[in-house]
Amino acid sequence: MELLVDNLRSTAQNIIDRLHESIELEETDYIPVTDDKILAYQTLLQMKLPDWYINFQKEFGQIECLIEQDGRKYWFSTFSIDDSQGHYQDLYDANGEMKQRIPLGTDMGGRAVFYSERDGRNGIYISYSIPDSTYFRFIADTLEDFLFRGIGISVFLSKINPE
Repeated sequence: MELLVDNLRSTAQNIIDRLHESIELEETDYIPVTDDKILAYQTLLQMKLPDWYINFQKEFGQIECLIEQDGRKYWFSTFSIDDSQGHYQDLYDANGEMKQRIPLGTDMGGRAVFYSERDGRNGIYISYSIPDSTYFRFIADTLEDFLFRGIGISVFLSKINPE
């Protein structure tokens, strides 16, 4: 038990040390990700998970954070690999709308952050409507770029009006 607590503290401190200056860690729920779990998710998706995503899940798991701009704070949470798989299964339909889209996280406004390809560009996108690519907005190439380098924060914080 003590080793688990030490690992959680170490993971949390590693996240805090690496987060972009405008992002603050609220909570982390680090659950070690096994290769079998990764393989099972890849089988369900019928695609190879990006290496950066596998590394992120193995090193950090789920992160809840607050992104600050102009004195206001906005909540964002990445999904654990189990939550990502659950959201994928909930959203996937027989027509394959979710194919090649990996749920990565969410905000309090009901927007989804996911990995996808649009117009030949792979990366993380935000949208109110995952199946409808009309509302996709590119954030960054990876979660690390977004959370640790601050790339795409302004896109994340901008309003995306689905109407």
